[in-house]
Amino acid sequence: MIQFAMHFEIIGDIENVEALAAGGRIQDIMRIQKQYGPGRWRKLKCVAKVREKEHLKTFAGSQLQIQIYVNRQTDELSQNILDALPSIASLNPKLRWVSPLESKKLVEYQDRAFLKADPDTRSALMSK
Repeated sequence: MIQFAMHFEIIGDIENVEALAAGGRIQDIMRIQKQYGPGRWRKLKCVAKVREKEHLKTFAGSQLQIQIYVNRQTDELSQNILDALPSIASLNPKLRWVSPLESKKLVEYQDRAFLKADPDTRSALMSK
């Protein structure tokens, strides 16, 4: 018996569902019926946002793009931000990314959790 373990979780809507085959047109229908019983079986394809359970990595959309840029193209992301904000760029700041980092399982800090995760920022804000 073949068993498949799902090492991901669906975290968004399931969209663009399309039937690829039904009943006897499904290549593995005999095994499916033996394992799960008779029924109106259909082979479907769809699009969904998923996250790998072990690493909590997202595999679709803008969240994935942010994760890639913050962890693998940091300089390019920082430069694009400074190019879009010339008044800040003129101060020659050094941008330091604290979230979402692969080393911290891509946790995205917000509000108080962000200030706790980055004591330097918290100190800078408290001193003003």
